[in-house]
Amino acid sequence: MLKSDQCRILSQNEQYEVTRLIDKLKMIYRSPEKVRDFYDEQGFSDFDLCNLAVGYPGICILTAELDDIYPHEGWGLVGHEYMSYLQNLVNDGNVYSSSLWNGLSGIATAANILSKDRKKYANVTKVLNNYIIADLDTLLDKANANLGGQVDMYDYDVIEGLTGIGRYLIQLDDSESRKATIKAVRYLVSLTNDILCDNHIVHGWYISQENQFLENEKNMYPKGNFNLGLSHGIAGPLSFLSSAYSSGIIIEGQKEAIEKIVSFYKTWAQKDQYGMVWPDRVKFEEFVSREKDDIPVNNESWCYGIPGISHSLMLAAGALEDASLMKYSIDAFEEIFSRPESIWSIKSPTFCHGYAGLLYITQKFYLNNPNSQLEGFRTKLIKYILNQYNEELPFGFLDYDHRGGAQNPGLLLGTAGILLVLISLLKNETAEWDSIFLLS
Repeated sequence: MLKSDQCRILSQNEQYEVTRLIDKLKMIYRSPEKVRDFYDEQGFSDFDLCNLAVGYPGICILTAELDDIYPHEGWGLVGHEYMSYLQNLVNDGNVYSSSLWNGLSGIATAANILSKDRKKYANVTKVLNNYIIADLDTLLDKANANLGGQVDMYDYDVIEGLTGIGRYLIQLDDSESRKATIKAVRYLVSLTNDILCDNHIVHGWYISQENQFLENEKNMYPKGNFNLGLSHGIAGPLSFLSSAYSSGIIIEGQKEAIEKIVSFYKTWAQKDQYGMVWPDRVKFEEFVSREKDDIPVNNESWCYGIPGISHSLMLAAGALEDASLMKYSIDAFEEIFSRPESIWSIKSPTFCHGYAGLLYITQKFYLNNPNSQLEGFRTKLIKYILNQYNEELPFGFLDYDHRGGAQNPGLLLGTAGILLVLISLLKNETAEWDSIFLLS
């Protein structure tokens, strides 16, 4: 039964529909064996099961949230069973990095959220934290060596890099973790220093052609580019540096680094007939000429779109106490809804590149600046997600990409992420888990 003090924000009908969907979908997660069998049938690897994006860590976070709103249904015990699965997989050597989304920082985040009081899995998280901190200097040595023109997005990004690991470390209150966080901040401040490249002064987060992630990107960007996304681009460091600044972790040059990245986004903001958009990337040639070649293309996703970027700018505005930047970020976000839904880039109900991510960020902007317009946008997005539910599917939803649609039990690309967003609406508060998306 739902806690009586929840559901303060949704209309009675929205509360009913959201709660009914959660009640249906939570049942599949009550059986860890069935979820494990599904993973096996779909060919997920043991590595997949250990990562925050699609595996057990995200489901552990979901069970913690279900335990919070359904406190008498035993979800803590269910979560413990998933954590036991996860511990066995980790002990068998299926994790290869300290990263947030594919490594130990994500597992430690799940353990912390599942324990609630930070005591239940204290021994587990102590071991994980010691390893993450010990590994940090190796990662920093590699990343610092790449500064000056050889930066790889995995040096600094949210998914694999120092932004994601640093964001995990912020929440730890011991002195060693704070020292480690400061090291990550110092690297990211250094990342914003200008460099000389092909006889031009450019920003330090420039990524060369040879360090592009995909072969088609190497062809598209023969002289390299600057990535603007939140998941893999400079919006992630902007969010992290701003969150650290607001948390009192401040070093020399940090404020200027935040301001420099903000200025970069203002420089490369484009306008279509409905409002502001940003490109996924800026080509080296465009940066040098200060002119964007392409026609503006809207993107409504968390990972590479207007929502993630505008929220990063909102965090920067809060850190800098900049009212004009705050308005700028809110305006950019709200202009999303001026565009007809028929031209939106998103099709999936999921978080990464879908409606759940846009819905959660809408809720974050609403909590920061409550108004009836955002409330109406939120209602519309809830309906989009509810309309994509298919009761014939074990996990209720399909995530769509260039390969088609597929079910996924996990957080980034699957049903766990959708449910976490819906639960956050019932609770009417910023979710503890949203730090993994660099949204706090």
